[in-house]
Amino acid sequence: MSLLLLLVLASCSRPVERPPSKAEAPNILLISLDTLRSDRLPCYGYDKNTAPWLCQIAAEGAQFDRSWAQTPATDGTHSSLFTSRHPYEHGKLGHTTRLGDEHLTLAEHLAAQGYRTAAFASSMKFIPNSGFDQGFETYEHHPKVHKSKRSARVNAAAASVMAEPGDAPWFIFAHYFDVHAPYHAPEPYGSRFLVGEALKPAQTVNVIRRDQNGKQKATPAVLASLRSQYDGQIAYLDHMLASLWPAIQADTDRPTLVLLTADHGEAMKEHDFLGHGIFLYEELLRVPLIVWYPGVVPAGRRIQTPVQSVDVYPTLVELAGLPVPPGLSGHSFASTLRGGPEPSLRRALVLQAPKRSALLVSEPAGLFKYTERHRSEPSPRLVRVDGPLASESDVSDQFPALRQQLEAHMGSLPVGRRAKAAQRRQDIGAEEEEELRALGYIDEE
Repeated sequence: MSLLLLLVLASCSRPVERPPSKAEAPNILLISLDTLRSDRLPCYGYDKNTAPWLCQIAAEGAQFDRSWAQTPATDGTHSSLFTSRHPYEHGKLGHTTRLGDEHLTLAEHLAAQGYRTAAFASSMKFIPNSGFDQGFETYEHHPKVHKSKRSARVNAAAASVMAEPGDAPWFIFAHYFDVHAPYHAPEPYGSRFLVGEALKPAQTVNVIRRDQNGKQKATPAVLASLRSQYDGQIAYLDHMLASLWPAIQADTDRPTLVLLTADHGEAMKEHDFLGHGIFLYEELLRVPLIVWYPGVVPAGRRIQTPVQSVDVYPTLVELAGLPVPPGLSGHSFASTLRGGPEPSLRRALVLQAPKRSALLVSEPAGLFKYTERHRSEPSPRLVRVDGPLASESDVSDQFPALRQQLEAHMGSLPVGRRAKAAQRRQDIGAEEEEELRALGYIDEE
């Protein structure tokens, strides 16, 4: 079978024959955990207890063991989460562009189904001019709040919407920024896993940025501290998520469907790179995906089928019993989450960064990732990605036919220079630029 036919560009789910009434429809909470790589969670195999609450929720619901973010950066993956479109379809891979309003977003679709919609985000990347506000009746982002207090602000705002009286169900998007540098977890979380001397918050950003641009490579001692502080940030995030749960459980009038995932991970020099946003290594793309929906999703489910960010939109909609819009690029896993068998999908997952693209396929011989650089990289690479963290060593010589198939399939996709161009933003102000520089997205002069 041609790999061109394996790429699922439209949802394979069927809309339900009768949408649920407002009284039957569940509340929906979509939680984005910025910069959280899955292999630093105990339920994904980590040997440190960084996230006991999050893993408890996974045990009470379903966990996708093989989940990939669409891109190694905030803009691209959230655009795919909101639209169920691949990056080459929506075109938004950075803060200099906006998400086009031609896409039917998840919030717009749920609003049309009678949902109250609200979004609460903690990063400057969610400034309204980004286009992420489409479909949200209430939309707030809190980059001015001190980083250690942003999650509390998100929790309070989300809980307020949950407590509002009304007959309509709610859809809330909650974005948590705690795991992203600068690291500033309050005690006891900041020192819980600390190795060596703690870096100050601004230092964590500077270390990452200077290592990326080659000005000053991080020493082993600094790396050990940085990695341990990253774990402390996860522990604090876990605490803040647990703090939101009483508000979720307080709504006894209707059930609540919760999906937790991340937009990307963080490289810690596994492949001589620190940070995120550039490469398509596994530590940057393997993210958690957990679904909690008591009474519908059986507890303790571990799903092995490879999934990606574009699958979230159709899965949430169909799992809630709502009609799925036609033409989405993702696949719904609602039937599997309800307890049905895992689908026998053969498809190529599409992963993209501004200058690189990859296809990930599941073959009888294992999981493989084919990566190309759009311009100057001398040769594409085929690697095995079976383990929690792959070695990323090239196996093209061992699987030449697969390499050729994936190369041909990549050539059929409009990636690289042929990618859809999103509308460029001309309105980036001094305040936004300052915040982005503080986060390491813009180099110092």
